[in-house]
Amino acid sequence: MIKKYGIALIALLLLGAAAGSAAPLCANGTMADYLALGSGGCTINGVLFNDFSYSDTLGTDSFYVSGIKGTGVVQSESIVTVAIDSLDTGLVFNGNWVVNHYQTMSLSIGFDVSSAASIDQLESAFTSTKSGTQNDGPTSTQSAICNGGTCSATNFTNLTVPITGTTSTLAISNLVTANAQGSATDSTNNFHLSILQDHFGTLAGDAPEPVSTSLIGGGMFALLLLRKRRK
Repeated sequence: MIKKYGIALIALLLLGAAAGSAAPLCANGTMADYLALGSGGCTINGVLFNDFSYSDTLGTDSFYVSGIKGTGVVQSESIVTVAIDSLDTGLVFNGNWVVNHYQTMSLSIGFDVSSAASIDQLESAFTSTKSGTQNDGPTSTQSAICNGGTCSATNFTNLTVPITGTTSTLAISNLVTANAQGSATDSTNNFHLSILQDHFGTLAGDAPEPVSTSLIGGGMFALLLLRKRRK
């Protein structure tokens, strides 16, 4: 009887350990897919990405009176794609964020990131182009900001920035604003953002998640106890 229940206890503990790291692996999909993950999120090499947020809005500049505003189209959650980068260190957001003629844009992509292995490096990259000279051409601002843990409004826009290793949750905020600055419907002013990337480096070695560690430890203890009783 002891043997029977001992084996059952070990099985439950080990199953619990698997459940303790329940977040699925991140996969290529759409922004809508990632928003649906909620607080549970997904993982890449032991790094947890969760609580995604997304917003894309279009407006008009001070030159607009009436008629066509421009050809840029709001990129919805179902249009924007999210891919795992080739080195398995982060996420690549792909869209066709465009403003031209009289258009303005405000884009926000945010999420939380954490790792038991301790995150010690931040990196971001924005891929965009500008064209046209009317009213000095289009203007834009781009920023990637990290808060929480050992980040304190750390700006890593188009940079690789080392931080003191932390296992705390980091809040990542990517913000882009753009103004085509066009004052005529035939203006050639154009701003185009196609790719936004965030990457994270961790200290060598992936530490097991705390819940999994404790449950596996419990399973080992139960196994030792069972062996002693059998003797």
